[in-house]
Amino acid sequence: MKHIISCIASLLLLMLLIPACSEEEIMTFDGRVAGIYLQRNSSYTMDGQGNISSQKYADSTSLSFADSTEEATRIITQLTVKIMGNVVDYDRPFTLKVDEQASTAVRGTNFDFNESDCVIPAGAAQTYVPITIYRTPDLAEDEKKHYIEFYLEDNDFFTVELEQYKDIDDWAATGDTLCGSRYTIIFSEIYTVPFYYEIFGPDYFGDWSVSKEKLINSLMGWTHQDWDNGTVQLGALGYAAQLTHNHLQEAADSGNPILDDDGSYMQLTGSYEVDYSAYE
Repeated sequence: MKHIISCIASLLLLMLLIPACSEEEIMTFDGRVAGIYLQRNSSYTMDGQGNISSQKYADSTSLSFADSTEEATRIITQLTVKIMGNVVDYDRPFTLKVDEQASTAVRGTNFDFNESDCVIPAGAAQTYVPITIYRTPDLAEDEKKHYIEFYLEDNDFFTVELEQYKDIDDWAATGDTLCGSRYTIIFSEIYTVPFYYEIFGPDYFGDWSVSKEKLINSLMGWTHQDWDNGTVQLGALGYAAQLTHNHLQEAADSGNPILDDDGSYMQLTGSYEVDYSAYE
């Protein structure tokens, strides 16, 4: 009797599980079409043991040719494309497009990419699509910025997922809402006072300006990015200031003083000041 009751109970449990499994299959991927989304890992924090404790994400990138050398004609950046669902043993193409209405940049003129790179490789859960940004003359215009808005479309291999998600992987924390189907690249030629110059530069070079930084960089072989990431060494600033002083003084003494952005004679500070008394 106990055996019969046990069998009946097992049968009832099985009947209850069957619809539950069917419902679960509807809620998740069926193995034929995976989800796909755009996402950049922007930053992370570490715990006391040196492990990543939280990850932050972004759905845009800002670039500036100010971070490149004067001779640079292009920047190659990338879009990170990730999937939700099964990793398979064959390549799967995905559909990446440009929203021309939301973009100011023109493909083939201001940027480009190859559709052949729009593939999730076999055995992979993500890939990177190289985007080439071109340094066009219009970027030199005052505060000029270009925008490119990419978006994903469904195809036979993928459905677009994560239309909205939080910018941090800690779901208990508050954060901004990002879009997983679209990604924006913003690029310009805009210079802003870099972090390292803001701290140490005024003691050697005086007030920052675009023209002054460009001159220093050309004399020292530095880039704007070097000032931002700390590649510029504190011990080299004195030498750089003296070299810049000599260059400015020679120009002034030869009757060709170098002007700053505001039209004044470019000046340094302290013992590196340039003598412009001949022009007073």
